Amino acid sequence: MESAEFERRLKTEGYSELFDRQMKAGETGPEHSHEFDALRLVLKGEMTIACNGKPATFRAGDLCSSPAGTSHTEQFGSGTASVHYLAACRYPASGRITDVRE
Repeated sequence: MESAEFERRLKTEGYSELFDRQMKAGETGPEHSHEFDALRLVLKGEMTIACNGKPATFRAGDLCSSPAGTSHTEQFGSGTASVHYLAACRYPASGRITDVRE
């Protein structure tokens, strides 16, 4: 999937914020969950998301979704290659969350 198609999808599916992120190889995200649905598009490199102890690796062009409340960890890049991805948030009807840093 290309970024323009991804952005069109976000609008039709009710995602309200879009972040352009670059993470260095080897960076990790501790186990956590969000109070919003997250959808990511990998533009360059790769990232691994593990839900319930089951890792899945996503590469350029791949989509990764994390429904609200899903506990997961993140591993960014591989070897010395960083990862560049777009991340979008869809907030629950109950209100907007201000801290969206994953």
